[in-house]
Amino acid sequence: MREQSEAVGHAVRATYLMAALAQIGLGSGDQSLLEAAIRLWRSATETKLYPTAALGSRAEGEAFGEPYELPPDRVYGETCATIGLMLASWRLLLATGEARFADTIDCCLHNLFAASTDQARTGFFYCNPAERFVPLPPADPSVRPVRSGAQGSRAPWFETACCPPNIMRIVAGLHRWVATRDAQGLQLHLFMPSRVEAALDAGQVALSIETDYPATGRVTVVVEDTGAGPWELALRRPAWAELAQVRVRVN
Repeated sequence: MREQSEAVGHAVRATYLMAALAQIGLGSGDQSLLEAAIRLWRSATETKLYPTAALGSRAEGEAFGEPYELPPDRVYGETCATIGLMLASWRLLLATGEARFADTIDCCLHNLFAASTDQARTGFFYCNPAERFVPLPPADPSVRPVRSGAQGSRAPWFETACCPPNIMRIVAGLHRWVATRDAQGLQLHLFMPSRVEAALDAGQVALSIETDYPATGRVTVVVEDTGAGPWELALRRPAWAELAQVRVRVN
């Protein structure tokens, strides 16, 4: 496990393994576990992740394929695999403070994860191929249509119902991923309408965030309570936003 360098096998279990390695490595101080988690994370995100944030290109074994094996129609792309990558990325963000892990959470959250439920939030995708073929009804109503490999519409439930409660678990705990703190100050990772309060060495601070990200790129951060001493506010610049600008206005 400490020597493994490629993400292989069942995609959900592999991402959960990454999360566990990061969690145990962070808690125990075992650097070799953290390094293993980062190697597997890089293998998954750099060679096996779809632009839609789907993971697991093979339905057989619900598994990763070879590097860059990314068929658009046969991809399994289980919702839980993308959630597992988010869980692993969050723990690696805590361990390293590197923005690339928050970038991955952002990509997953606003692509596959957002599309995995319908607008009424009562239907769910288990698999998320980039191309989806829905069979037409037969001319004879007494003949049942042949089912395609991936369901053509979101289902209210599944025989193996891991995805719907997993989605709700992430939604319920998403507020914990917005920001972190350390001795220097506060770091803002995810952009969503929210309010952040934190006790720093400089005192109690509070922020409010207003945005419709990702519909537009405008994010307004209002510092409502600055505390008694100086502290640092760090804002993640998304990797895709090369021309991002920061404007400071003092009231």
